[in-house]
Amino acid sequence: MYELSRLELLPTSTKVQIASELTVAIQTLRMSQAHADHAFYQNQAAHYSVIKRAELENKNQSESQIRFSVASIMYCVCLGYEVDGLQNELIASALNWVRDSIKKAQT
Repeated sequence: MYELSRLELLPTSTKVQIASELTVAIQTLRMSQAHADHAFYQNQAAHYSVIKRAELENKNQSESQIRFSVASIMYCVCLGYEVDGLQNELIASALNWVRDSIKKAQT
């Protein structure tokens, strides 16, 4: 929730880009869930952790902000697998944020 609330301070155009990439990442994760196990989610969390570290060193702040934000949220979602029901709750929260962000951008 902290990760999502932190995004509210960003410009609308950046939030829309994050929403788009976050939607793709969540859809990809959902397609993999049928074959996923604990090791899969640990590997995914490690992958997003590497992205976060790399983006902190990136000089292009706008592009870096988008990738870092998506990686931060997806890192939490992947780790959420370890607590029963938490991953689904985090996915639902992220998708609600996506819907709200798109709705605000259209007004």
